[in-house]
Amino acid sequence: MTSRGLSDVEPLRVVFSKSLDLPKNAQLWNTNQAKTLIAYGPDADESILKEIPKGPERLKLSSDRSISLLDSLGKLGCNKVLWECGPKLATRALKENCVQEIIVFIAPKLLGGVSAMTPLEDFGLKNIDNAYILQSFSIDMKSDDFAWRLLL
Repeated sequence: MTSRGLSDVEPLRVVFSKSLDLPKNAQLWNTNQAKTLIAYGPDADESILKEIPKGPERLKLSSDRSISLLDSLGKLGCNKVLWECGPKLATRALKENCVQEIIVFIAPKLLGGVSAMTPLEDFGLKNIDNAYILQSFSIDMKSDDFAWRLLL
């Protein structure tokens, strides 16, 4: 969750958690890489804060809604937010009108499986290194849809 050295000033990393059940060995605890803020909802078990490594600032929110996080970040002077998240938070942010632009990144790899939320069945692959690597692709507009041509 950094610019990987592409920015002179690293943006503030914000981790938004309802529960505070965060991995103790994650890179986000290294605040030498980037200033970090842990934002959490009112129902989080605050006793977990004692177990979380020191470094990141903590911010208790009045609600676990995305708009509550944006309001709090706005008060801290943040006027641009990049949501790098999974489908649940992305959907909530969209429903709460917290999104102005969507950028979709798609790796040129096929995994398949129900948990991958793709149109493919499970290939039984155990890690990303076993994924089908795509050789090339093209994107065309067909009526109101994008057609992605993927070559293996």
